[in-house]
Amino acid sequence: MCGHPASRSQRVTGEGERIVVGSTDHYEALTALGTCALASMAGAAPEPSVPPPSYGTEPAPSVPKPPPAPAPVVPITPDPAPADPAGPSAVEQKLTLQVRRLQRRLAVERKQHRSALRRERRRATVRLARVRRAVWTESDVQHAFALAGATYGVSQSKLSRVSFCESGHNPGAVNGRYLGLFQFGTSLWRTTPYAAFSRADPYAASLAASWAFARGMHRHWPECGSR
Repeated sequence: MCGHPASRSQRVTGEGERIVVGSTDHYEALTALGTCALASMAGAAPEPSVPPPSYGTEPAPSVPKPPPAPAPVVPITPDPAPADPAGPSAVEQKLTLQVRRLQRRLAVERKQHRSALRRERRRATVRLARVRRAVWTESDVQHAFALAGATYGVSQSKLSRVSFCESGHNPGAVNGRYLGLFQFGTSLWRTTPYAAFSRADPYAASLAASWAFARGMHRHWPECGSR
């Protein structure tokens, strides 16, 4: 025979034949009663009851998980700027304009420098002519005419007339690119045997003029050569 579960509940609750609903003893009593009834109907011994799962028990303490490993830091390299297929960028255009501006400025300064250099060269030539005029006297000039005329068979008087017409007997006279007693230009001076000497030297100039007159080169002095 299956025992009534009331006595068990009375011991727990102490309230007579009443069973407190929702308690663990109530669940155990109902389970035992059901098992006993089934065993009686089947004529077999009742199986021992399986204790029900306990309610309200504390869960097992959780083990803390280790923190995740930090991700490796990968350096971020900026992508190169894509080339502009449409043409040069604004920076390239600005640099090009600056280069052109500097080139024009350099050309202007170079031209100014060359002009200043030519002016200074002319001034230096004039100063040198003045110094040489002070060094060479009129007697030196006449002696140069006499020596040159005797060398190439040209009269001293002709050399003196042409020289006075060209330079006023001034060995350092300058007129543009012409220089000396007979105002030799560089092209004619280089054809004479005295090209290694200075055109301002009265002896070299007189000898070169006498050499030219002896060869009929009067045309190089169109105004004074026929005198």
